[in-house]
Amino acid sequence: MGTRFKAVLDTIFYRKSLELTFVNFKIKIFFQQRTKNKEQRTKNKEQINTSTSLSVNKFHIFIKMLKEK
Repeated sequence: MGTRFKAVLDTIFYRKSLELTFVNFKIKIFFQQRTKNKEQRTKNKEQINTSTSLSVNKFHIFIKMLKEK
């Protein structure tokens, strides 16, 4: 996680709009995953919800860190 964390942090410091795009893009990718098997689809939905909220939470945390500086 260390390297990815730093990369995302750098992105926010130097290109704030790019990070927003990245978060939206990531969310879009999660929502495009489809499966024929209904049971698998339900499982995927749970993962999608977790991943999406995690991305959004991380983003808010970074913004908070920036404002406190």
